[in-house]
Amino acid sequence: MLAGALAGVHALGCPICSAVLLALFSSSALMTRFDPLRPSLGVASVALFVSLFHVQRSRDCETC
Repeated sequence: MLAGALAGVHALGCPICSAVLLALFSSSALMTRFDPLRPSLGVASVALFVSLFHVQRSRDCETC
């Protein structure tokens, strides 16, 4: 669930405002390389959340 949350935060947040990404990369690299990937990162985040939610709900009480 943590990976889905982190992907969602980075997909929805402004790449310039994200201090973690700005510390790792320059602002021009973020705008040219990361900004086009934001929609697909958002879709991947939602898909990860849905799949983990489905797995969690489909377990029996014995395995929780």
